[in-house]
Amino acid sequence: MDVACRCDVTHTTNGSEPVSVVSIRLPITGEVRVRHLVHRGAPRPVTKVPSVTLGRIVQCESVLEADLASILDACPGVTAFAEQAAELRYWHDGNLKWHVPDFVVRTGDDVEFVEVKFARDLNREIRNRTQLLQELLRPYHINYRLVTQAMIRGGCALANAEMLLMRGRAVPSELWVIQTCDAVRRRGAIPLSEFSWSMSGSVEAAGIARLIIDGHLHVDMSRQITASTLVYWAKNLNQENRLWLPAASK
Repeated sequence: MDVACRCDVTHTTNGSEPVSVVSIRLPITGEVRVRHLVHRGAPRPVTKVPSVTLGRIVQCESVLEADLASILDACPGVTAFAEQAAELRYWHDGNLKWHVPDFVVRTGDDVEFVEVKFARDLNREIRNRTQLLQELLRPYHINYRLVTQAMIRGGCALANAEMLLMRGRAVPSELWVIQTCDAVRRRGAIPLSEFSWSMSGSVEAAGIARLIIDGHLHVDMSRQITASTLVYWAKNLNQENRLWLPAASK
């Protein structure tokens, strides 16, 4: 993914010795990742997730990363994301360090790097690195976020994503999209039950799910999606549809 950002900045205290440097290395032309997870020799364990948004397979190093990939894929506010898509190099305490975040995520004009960790794997080094990278990237309007399974699996985001993706992989016809969006606009909001949401294999439910994923129609993504959930049309995405995780987790 082209994150449309490159920074190579050195901060010095005496004009000669670097104190903090942050640079972003993106994949070479034609590549998605800066680090290959599947290769000859010693391939890393990989969980593969088919992405609706990207139209390709996302390679994840853990089931927790795969869960987050599903959330990103289903969120209407996420316009693009990629795994292992940038290498951050920075100086800290006189040493050059490098780090490949698990994901790069674009939401509108915003770009953020995301690292995924199980709570059992968190330590002082990871927390200190998170704080440092947040400080180094902030002047360039780039966010760095550390997320854990409590954030990914603690609310309804993952369940909603899995439900939408299970139904919404097929692309509905252009005529059906126009007619359905017009009907929702005229009525203001329609419960998902009117699109046979509870019926397994419903073509209408599949079509609505895809329209929600693509951001053409909206639901309150901060609540669990059920047959009684109202689907509506709005000119712009609201907070519930823009954020891929609740603001409290940021």
